[in-house]
Amino acid sequence: PGLYDLRAVGQHGLSSARTFQISHREEQHEMEPNNALAMATPVGTRSVVNGVIAEGGDQDFFRFTASKGQRIVLECWAQRIESTLHPVLELFDASGKQLVASRAHVGIDAVIDFQVPQDGSYVARVHDVVFSGSADHFYRLDIDHGPRVAVAVPAVIEAGKAASVRLLGWNLTDATATGTEENQAAASAALDQQVVEIPATLAQSQWPLPLGLT
Repeated sequence: PGLYDLRAVGQHGLSSARTFQISHREEQHEMEPNNALAMATPVGTRSVVNGVIAEGGDQDFFRFTASKGQRIVLECWAQRIESTLHPVLELFDASGKQLVASRAHVGIDAVIDFQVPQDGSYVARVHDVVFSGSADHFYRLDIDHGPRVAVAVPAVIEAGKAASVRLLGWNLTDATATGTEENQAAASAALDQQVVEIPATLAQSQWPLPLGLT
């Protein structure tokens, strides 16, 4: 899994590189028409949905089922895969009430960290910030409730030497919040932390690097 340079080779040479993403989740495609709440495309919570905001005013809806207490992370990849889309990501309950919205979380890409309040269906909506669209307004919507690392500290370790690395992200532990509702809400909003021990045998150079180089 990661971001790779993809090139085309032809009779007249080599093309410029374009960013190509490989995931370890089920890949799905949006199914048109899906531009209204009632037309939402069914998707799973361990999947990546490939879509396009094809024209001005277009918006895409996706419906998934979740259980109370799950922590669902929705991440829209656009800028990072060289799309012209400036995504707005919103989440609604089954009745159409907006629960949360996000834009410009990672660069201009949107991320939602959602603690599921009750069993049921939820709907995500993707659209451009100024409701523009084209064939170049493509995106990948990652919907997941499994372990997900946002930050590693330190970000770099010395090759061939064992090291302790603190991971921060979502769903990294099985610990649950206790106490008042306020304490539970604060705990759910914070990133999980977990320390992992990297043995010297695994502290080796890897490519591609999991970060931007520009």
